[in-house]
Amino acid sequence: MDIAVVGLGSWGLSFLERIVTGSRSQWGPVRVHVIEPGTPGSGVYATDQPDYLILNTPCGQVSLYPWQDEGPSPKYAVGLHEWVTAVGYRWVGDTCRIDPSGREISRDDYIPRRLMGEYLQWFYATLVAAAPEKVTILHHHIEATNIVSLRDGRERVELANGEYLDVDHVIVTSGHTGNVEPDANAALIPRPYPVDRYTETIPRGATVGVEGMGLVATDVVIALTVGRGGSFTESEDSGCSPAADFRTARRPSQPWTRATNSRPSSAPRKRSGRSRAVKQRGRLDARSTFAPRSCP
Repeated sequence: MDIAVVGLGSWGLSFLERIVTGSRSQWGPVRVHVIEPGTPGSGVYATDQPDYLILNTPCGQVSLYPWQDEGPSPKYAVGLHEWVTAVGYRWVGDTCRIDPSGREISRDDYIPRRLMGEYLQWFYATLVAAAPEKVTILHHHIEATNIVSLRDGRERVELANGEYLDVDHVIVTSGHTGNVEPDANAALIPRPYPVDRYTETIPRGATVGVEGMGLVATDVVIALTVGRGGSFTESEDSGCSPAADFRTARRPSQPWTRATNSRPSSAPRKRSGRSRAVKQRGRLDARSTFAPRSCP
């Protein structure tokens, strides 16, 4: 059986893990074509991004192998928190470094995304090395440009170099593909990543409009404040000029809501500040209620 996995970030790696693990007891010989022009595993979690870009999930809740084994577990059966602590990463200020003098990383910590990228790359390499002999994994360091269904029921994956692969099954995990770029406009930044494309060019004190108020918008705000030497304070007026003046907008919804339940199981339940604000004022105003003050 031939399987193609188009794109190998975290989702593609999850499918590859199921193929490798399942082949130990269920399947016959299988050949997997990994079609990934970059480094397999890390995907959007670039290993060279700054530490202020953090995960939106506690590291203790992340694992590419969350299964409970009856017998011995494979070498890749390691979660993110277990991996970062085994490597020796610790908190040194607001960054994570391999430094025994740093503060221990807890399971409830939101760690830099670059560590997720390193973990995914390690997981891929360890998974491939641990694959049984009947599983062949071939990495094609190139982009897939098209998928065509053949008359015999198989699929043809066309590659950017003009070659193609005929396989029995295709798993498409291409992830965050780019949109059609708008006409050239120096003031418009259609892609928020990597952040250094605009943190180094937008002048201090500029007015920045952000379309959306989700996690990506938070990254933009942090990149243009903390990423340029700024800091967040709790005071109403810090007396300093802002690194930028932000204007945010989105369709009617809840701004800056979290994606996961990050409350430790032992923590007491508390009514959130958002609930109190809604009860007191009937609606939220993100500018007056949540907008942070920042200093360079």
